[in-house]
Amino acid sequence: MSGRRQIALLLASNVVLAALSGGLAATWMSRKSLRADRASITAREFILADESGHVGAKLTWEEHQPGIRLFDQSGHVRSALFLEPNGVPDLYLYDQNNMVRAALNLFDSGVPNLGFLDTSNEQMVFTEFDNNHSYNLRFVKIGKDANHEIASRRITAGRYWRT
Repeated sequence: MSGRRQIALLLASNVVLAALSGGLAATWMSRKSLRADRASITAREFILADESGHVGAKLTWEEHQPGIRLFDQSGHVRSALFLEPNGVPDLYLYDQNNMVRAALNLFDSGVPNLGFLDTSNEQMVFTEFDNNHSYNLRFVKIGKDANHEIASRRITAGRYWRT
């Protein structure tokens, strides 16, 4: 066998050996990283999908805040839990037409509120429990430029409230 042929055979053998070694090392590392005792996994998005590829949930990082969205069998978002840019949490529930129908969130002041919208997205029932220990219920007509209160009721805990 000529010297060139021996060098080529030795070089080819080394390439194959290096490829096998790299493949075994990659397999070992990937199995090691999938162990249950791993401390953390870092990513910008996690997608939960079934065996056919239908997406049921997404955990994402959008607009500098985390969010979780759940999808129905038709691919419509049905609920969303996220933080607004100022860190205030919001939970939205959507109907089959991708319209928000219910929302639970906090005002910037920390006051919790719960809202229900009609199917036309023109009227809303809005409740809140404010920092003055008052429970407020409002019926609102949603306008393009501003919302207009139709009726409201305020119930104050008064002297029976204990802090």
